[in-house]
Amino acid sequence: MKETLPTFIHAGAQRSGSTWLYHALKDHPDIFMPEKEPVNFFDCHYHKGISWYLKYFEGHEDEKAIGDESPGYIKNPFAPKRAAEVVPDAKIIFCLRNPVDRAYSQYWTAENAWTDTNFGKSLTRHSVNDVFITPGYYNYHLTRWEKYFDKNRIKITFFDDFVSDNESFIQDIYGFIGVNDQLYCLQKISSRFK
Repeated sequence: MKETLPTFIHAGAQRSGSTWLYHALKDHPDIFMPEKEPVNFFDCHYHKGISWYLKYFEGHEDEKAIGDESPGYIKNPFAPKRAAEVVPDAKIIFCLRNPVDRAYSQYWTAENAWTDTNFGKSLTRHSVNDVFITPGYYNYHLTRWEKYFDKNRIKITFFDDFVSDNESFIQDIYGFIGVNDQLYCLQKISSRFK
């Protein structure tokens, strides 16, 4: 078995275009993405060991870039150090969204899982802070990642740029991870999420 690890990680934040980005990356012929996303190794499954992680990349052939799409990594305090130990040369991508809009979007996504259907009231419950509020503390999270990865290995993008011009948005990311930045399959991807 050829052991392959990611050359880049999309680390978050959730509800900031991550599903669209996953498909835009997966549909590029020079990028390998696991069939299942998110992988969540550096936050939820680290205890399962590197052999568990490697299984996600077994289908890799000769693609130039290999990705891990796990937008929950941004908020996990252990993920940056773990990632630096396993994939120290990886490039890290973040897509940030207005924290209030992001929290509200996540609230509506998870609304059926909560008994409280009032967004403002739900924020007073300590149990929802980790899901809705904590991911939006971007400065805190990015500082942790910058402790383990050089700033030139970190790409910060913005959800507003994705919404206003997704072609330029994805071309910029393609260029950052070192693949041809022509718009492979973008029409197919865009129509999938309209």
